[in-house]
Amino acid sequence: EVLPLTMSGIFRYVDSLLVQELLDYSTYDNAHILFDWMGFGRAPDDESVIGADPAVMGGVFRAPLMLVADGLGATIDDFVFGREVRVTDEAFDIAAGRIEAGTVAAMRFSAAAVIAGRRALSVEHITRVSPRAAPDWPTGRGWRVSVEGLPSMVIEAKIAVNGEDENDQGCLGTAMHAVHAVVPVCQAEPGIKTFLDLPTILGRHAL
Repeated sequence: EVLPLTMSGIFRYVDSLLVQELLDYSTYDNAHILFDWMGFGRAPDDESVIGADPAVMGGVFRAPLMLVADGLGATIDDFVFGREVRVTDEAFDIAAGRIEAGTVAAMRFSAAAVIAGRRALSVEHITRVSPRAAPDWPTGRGWRVSVEGLPSMVIEAKIAVNGEDENDQGCLGTAMHAVHAVVPVCQAEPGIKTFLDLPTILGRHAL
């Protein structure tokens, strides 16, 4: 939600906006999240996986989509969720455990906000546990914002640019976004606001 809202002031109009989160989870040592929740290392049709339902996986992006739509003055008519997986043809080990041949090694789940009859705002989480998995899918380490509109634009935000572990850095960034929100949230008037302008939440004292 931060990059699209920060960018929004330079557009005359936006036809569609897509945010992609791109990560390799091979160093993420959390078997419960990767195997039981997301479904890596499982059969592609394993319905016991918590996130096998696209609405569960994509549902984590409902709030950011609502936030962006609200910031742009748009009304969401509906949400559309999707989930694709790719399997590996060879077994290999990652930090969290074993990925057997024929099981999921790449995952792409998405959520789109339907506005005025079109999928105007979309988020995709594209992640792998091997760089060889789903080579035809977008690759990278960080976030990519693609805007069709006037002007058209693609902005890439790379993480772990000095060779750090991208999962550690991604988790840190997610946590700090919440930590930096503590002060403005505590200072706000009581009650629930429908729109919290997150780009104004600054990393005070971070420098």
